[in-house]
Amino acid sequence: MSDNKIQAAILHGDLIASVDDALAPYNRRKLLPWQRDELTAATNSARAANSALQLAAGEQVGASGRVKTGEERLSSFVRTVHSHLFGIPLADPGVPPDADTTDADERNDALASLGFDQGELGDLSDRTNLLRIADAIIANNAALRPLLRVSAATISRMVIWRSGLVTNVNIANGGARQPLTKIKDDALDVLENVLARLRLYIAAVSPHGEYDPALALYDFQVKRQWGEAQPQPKPGPIGTMTFDGTTRTGTVDALPEHASSVVGWRQILGGEPELAGQSDTGSVNFAEVGPFIPNGDYMLWMTGKNGAGYGPASNKVSWKAPL
Repeated sequence: MSDNKIQAAILHGDLIASVDDALAPYNRRKLLPWQRDELTAATNSARAANSALQLAAGEQVGASGRVKTGEERLSSFVRTVHSHLFGIPLADPGVPPDADTTDADERNDALASLGFDQGELGDLSDRTNLLRIADAIIANNAALRPLLRVSAATISRMVIWRSGLVTNVNIANGGARQPLTKIKDDALDVLENVLARLRLYIAAVSPHGEYDPALALYDFQVKRQWGEAQPQPKPGPIGTMTFDGTTRTGTVDALPEHASSVVGWRQILGGEPELAGQSDTGSVNFAEVGPFIPNGDYMLWMTGKNGAGYGPASNKVSWKAPL
């Protein structure tokens, strides 16, 4: 469900934009207008693609439950039809009996035309068998004589539940996610290329090149000369986080030691941890990278971050996203 690679790239794009906003117009590292436009477009496209995929993942989880309900309801209708054909008298008042056809023959013919193999229900837990019978009932019911036909209301409801079941099976199997995954991957490629070009630009305008400590402000790795001091330490422990479900904001009192920013993490029940937001203050919007899945049960926490990586996690807060 989660893809921390694109989420990290989105947050990286946001950070570069934030640092650029704080630079004076004459600063040599200030991005050119077309570079800033390119960064904004690539970051927004990646954010939209990631959000669409996350919502599709949530829809996939919901669809699995709807598949189960759809199978139960459609199975109930099939049982009703089967009972109907065994529960009615076949003698039709005012119609002379056909000497060559018995009541049992007519009942068996009707059952066969409606998909019941040798008049039996079969295994309705088998979705293929269930849909085969439902399709036969829907297609052939009108051809039966009026005494044998299932009501139009029953057929109409079967059509609705059959359509809903097939649609949700496709969603539950990830059919809706496949094209969105391709869009997400393409958007990530574009954003990563933009970030790489910006790193080269920021290094090129500095007399120190790739050894410029200012690169760390953008979370770009700074090259070190042979024999230089040890690399930057990772952030220290972070304070206690509080979370406001109305604003989707997590807050700590201050940035941890050595941290250049704080990031929010979230993990839906049964899923993997994913990056949710980033800030150079003590507050993070946990819906920055993408929306929460409605009615999802989440665990939320924060860490410090700098060019060396992430620091220890804060306390974890449980929260259920609203519908």
